[in-house]
Amino acid sequence: MDIKVEVRESEDRFRVAVESSSDAVIIFWGQERSYVNRRFLEMFGYGTEEEALAEEVHSIVHPDDRERVQGYATARQRGEDAPSRYEFRGVRKDGAVIWVEASASRIVTKEGPASLAWLRDITERKQAEEALRESEEKFRILFEKSAYPVLLVDDYTFVDCNDTTLSFIGVLSKDQLIGCHPWDLSPERQPDGRLSIEKAKELMDTTLKQGANHFEWVRRMLSGEERWLEVSQTVIPIRGKRVMYTEWRDITDRKKAEESLKESEERYRVAVESSNDGVAIVQADRHVYVNQKFLDIFGYERDEVLGRDHSLTVHPDDLRMVRSYNRKRQRGAPAPNRYDFKGITKDGTRIFVEVSAAPITYRREPASLVFFRDMTERKALEAQLLHAQKMEAVGTLAAGVAHDFNNILMALMGYANLLQRQMEKDDPARAYADQIIACTGKAAGLTQSLLTFGRKQVMELKPHDVSALVRDVETLLRRLLPEDVRLTLGLAGEVTVMADAGQIAQILINLCANARDAMPNGGELRIETGEARMDGRFIADNGYGKAGLYARISISDTGAGMDSETREKIFEPFFTTKEVGKGTGLGLSIVYGVVKQHQGYIAVESKVGKGTTFRIYLPSVKRKTALSKAPPSSVTGGTETILLADDDADLRKIAGEILATAGYDVIEAGNGRDAVERFKERAGGIDLLLFDVVMPEKKGHEAYEEIKRLNHNIKVLFMSGYPGQMLPDEGTVIAKPLSPEELLRKVREVLDN
Repeated sequence: MDIKVEVRESEDRFRVAVESSSDAVIIFWGQERSYVNRRFLEMFGYGTEEEALAEEVHSIVHPDDRERVQGYATARQRGEDAPSRYEFRGVRKDGAVIWVEASASRIVTKEGPASLAWLRDITERKQAEEALRESEEKFRILFEKSAYPVLLVDDYTFVDCNDTTLSFIGVLSKDQLIGCHPWDLSPERQPDGRLSIEKAKELMDTTLKQGANHFEWVRRMLSGEERWLEVSQTVIPIRGKRVMYTEWRDITDRKKAEESLKESEERYRVAVESSNDGVAIVQADRHVYVNQKFLDIFGYERDEVLGRDHSLTVHPDDLRMVRSYNRKRQRGAPAPNRYDFKGITKDGTRIFVEVSAAPITYRREPASLVFFRDMTERKALEAQLLHAQKMEAVGTLAAGVAHDFNNILMALMGYANLLQRQMEKDDPARAYADQIIACTGKAAGLTQSLLTFGRKQVMELKPHDVSALVRDVETLLRRLLPEDVRLTLGLAGEVTVMADAGQIAQILINLCANARDAMPNGGELRIETGEARMDGRFIADNGYGKAGLYARISISDTGAGMDSETREKIFEPFFTTKEVGKGTGLGLSIVYGVVKQHQGYIAVESKVGKGTTFRIYLPSVKRKTALSKAPPSSVTGGTETILLADDDADLRKIAGEILATAGYDVIEAGNGRDAVERFKERAGGIDLLLFDVVMPEKKGHEAYEEIKRLNHNIKVLFMSGYPGQMLPDEGTVIAKPLSPEELLRKVREVLDN
């Protein structure tokens, strides 16, 4: 229906009405806006009316909805049928998408037909609707999949139920149940003598008033059998209505047991006392009954617990929570029937306990029947997983730092060696060059430690008898220990592992040094070896491992020991209990990294004042294979042409000088792409590629593959400061930093092969 409005003649009155509207208003003729109110500017983020009118008429409509909205507007201006109320997605000036409800009509002005639209921001409503849909879907899944009978009750009537309810009652379809009242499936009277219809209404009224209710009820099955139920009711909103969510649990057996408790008390006690869970009856805030498992969990004798308050076994952090839940449960108020709390044992150890609780009547008074399960081991396993993930992240960072540092060290090492070669043997400055070379060697050892911690360094895995590895380092260990620390060995027969002997020696040195520091007044340090089998039981008992045979190395001391908090942190990098300046905090983290790189496991046992034992497990192999090591070749130069590619300019320069000094013709490239171009320029005149593994533009192995297509027989030698990552499948790889002699020796080996 057309609304005739003389807009220009009644503009003042129109503006007063429209400008005070809480809805946005827009008038447009054809494809142009002629008026928008203040609310329109706020809703779509415009600063002025002029700015808003300058935009294309449907710019505020999301592109996916624009064609539909334009169609409505066009039809309306032509006088054709079009929806007067519709929704669309709007677009604010800043690009944000909102939901808009539009109420539009055709108007007639002196200038012709136009459209008037009232726009309302319904974004929050749409979000709420979406959230409601998701919530209802989750509720429906939980409702249908519950292992217990679950029903919805509205106005004393069953309006829905899950399939478990049908099976429990013995009906075939929901149609047989929906529409019935709770008392329709009950005997005429409950055990207390009250009419079922009266008691049911009273209990449901209480549920609606309190929001939740928990009670027992006798239900009659389709077969005529009567069953005791534990009924939990909670009021939930469903599409604006307050509906009772009702869950049944069959407690017939429990009720029969309660009724015959005096006659069967001994059978009851046997069942509870043999339970794998701790069981307690708590009345008020005091334990009136506990089973043996409860005593085992908390370490008390029975007479030390009975009559005592929660505070005996509940950590102070959680005492207020546990008391609150227990008191609510005993007075019939809603309270969680499952929760966790921190417990405390007789010796002060903190443990984690999972609780399942239910309200009962004990000696005619309300009480709580509580089941306890010690979850400390599970919590410890979760903590171990988090610790392993953190160590992996820090290890990656450490290895990345070592990669960059290796490039710097190689340049320093090279320049120092060149400087040394140019000096006379009696040159006073030669000692300085010697010190520089020695310091770079120590720094290279530090980067290897970082790579060890990150488990990224190159290992030389060879078969070794684990006892022989210990004997090889025995002399060094005895020198490491003071005279008042006695070292004893308990070495088993041959148990072979694939290991890097140097790294295993580093493990033993680090652990023995820690043991020495833990025994400032002397003591005994014992190293034992043997074979261990990890099976399902071992893994379950210890919380780590993979099934198989392992070589075990145990390092035990009689030192000060550690508390649990310290034990949890010892493998973290930079953690130390030593004074400032007396420890880096990297020793045990490096041990952890080496063991993990060997696919092994490390465990620690320690108590304050009772010493510490580290146990290392390395996968064993069937037999030891002797490997011969060729003596290093002599360092010689050559006259061949070498294409050297490395993105580090300092390292590239010093490596080029080292090679040139040895007689080689060196061509330099700053990245992989540059290296390919240089090779093409000198096709046929290059004898060896000396490439960094990781470079910009093209990685070393990518550049090599491209060059290989031009010359299939080209030789290649790769360098890497981070050998654990992106290694090429072909070619020899050398680890940075390396001395000039090592570089020249390796270049000669590759050229001569």
